This record gives sequence, C-alpha cells and structure tokens, in this order.
Amino acid sequence: SIAGQRVGFKLIWTAVEGLFDELNPSSALTSSEQHRGTATADTCTQFTCQGGQICVEQDQGVCAMRPQLCIHSSLVCNGVQNCVEGDDSDEQHCKC
Repeated sequence: SIAGQRVGFKLIWTAVEGLFDELNPSSALTSSEQHRGTATADTCTQFTCQGGQICVEQDQGVCAMRPQLCIHSSLVCNGVQNCVEGDDSDEQHCKC
C-alpha cells in the first residue's frame, strides 16, 4: 500500500535557445528566422552543443545527424544531459 506516501515524478524541461542549420551551420539567416529564435554559431551567446553524427549500427551505415543546440550556460555541468540524444558535450570537461 502507498497510503500516506508521496507519489510523483521528476520533470526536466531543457531550455533551448535555438537550432543551428544542420546542413550549413555557417549560413546567413534571414531576419524572419532570427525572430523565430534560430541561432547560429555567431549568435549563440551561451553554450553550443557539439552535435554531429550518431550511428546506431556503424557497420550498417545507420546514422543520423544531431543538431547543434544553443543552450543556456546554467544547463552546463548540472549533471543532466541537455543536448540531443547521444550528445553529452554539455557534461564533458566538468570539474567535480
């Protein structure tokens, strides 16, 4: 029985400033794209996730591109992976 016990769950909301253009990260954005919150390597003022390619089955060529996210610096080294799946660049090089 769980009567009298606390029951719940933990919800983590990852704040993402914007996505880089996955095919051409250095491309210029239109003003309408900038107003939608899309970031580039030049406009991200916080932390840029590594992104890159992730392969499920390397020898079978089952791979996908991970986007480079621009996340708030408070999400770096917080013990939670805040970049896309398979990209733990926000938790690398943290000092204990």
